[in-house]
Amino acid sequence: MRLKRKVYKFYSGNKKYRLTFYRFGGEKKPSYLFVAGIHGNESNAIYTAFLLIAKLTRIDEINCTITILPRANPPAVKGRLRLSPEDGRDMARSFPGDPNGSITEKIAYMIFQEAVEHDYVIDIHNMSLPSISFCSTYFSRESIDLAIRTGLDYIVESKSIPGTLSTAVSTRGIPAIEIEVGGVGKDISESDAEKISNSLLRMLLNKNPPANPKFLGIRETIRSPVTGFFYPMIRPGSNLTVASKIGIIKNVFRRKVEVLSGFSGICIAISHTNFVTRGQRIASISRYLKMKL
Repeated sequence: MRLKRKVYKFYSGNKKYRLTFYRFGGEKKPSYLFVAGIHGNESNAIYTAFLLIAKLTRIDEINCTITILPRANPPAVKGRLRLSPEDGRDMARSFPGDPNGSITEKIAYMIFQEAVEHDYVIDIHNMSLPSISFCSTYFSRESIDLAIRTGLDYIVESKSIPGTLSTAVSTRGIPAIEIEVGGVGKDISESDAEKISNSLLRMLLNKNPPANPKFLGIRETIRSPVTGFFYPMIRPGSNLTVASKIGIIKNVFRRKVEVLSGFSGICIAISHTNFVTRGQRIASISRYLKMKL
């Protein structure tokens, strides 16, 4: 299928950055915008977006319009950083942007202007901890329908956070979801990226099988109660009870502290064996919800 590129240039001092949108399908309806790389250290999300581009180039025809922005935050992507090294801002708190603001706000403004020209917006991320793959949405009817059509196994309730792309476009009545690509954290997991890109391609081709996703509540953060070495006892996707042990922490004197889940649900993400400090996030857990499709 024919690929078109739209490139915008941004400057910070004597540095030049390019924002490249890849477009397929002409002007057919509906139209989808996929965005990745809002956080420059989320390599798995960026890789997933490029995989989807590669797969679409091998498709002869498609009955929709698809725009993909794999590197939404060029300064942060270049440095593999969460925040922009140019102004220290988090792009995920900068939408709808400002054409007269800092470089992050200017780029966010341009992305937002593109986003509101589409019927659906899908913002692709990946967690810093090893995790499962899931959709995240505010549970509006339109966004739930979009999340179901992705074919992913889990749909997680999210808060409406000011400054995110999905929150900004939702104020314009555009259904939006976020996808967290599972894997080992910040590094690329080819199997998870392949699975997500294939599922998104099937969605665009209307070939995903009937979905029966599990609905989960807002993610709860489990933090380390002490400083020491954390040893996980569960994996992402593990089912938990109130008394489930998610891991132990050993301090330098080898004293053990057990960490419990605290409620029933499923493990969304959990740290690998690692040195942790008191208050550091070591896991994310969600409760199961009962919802009618």
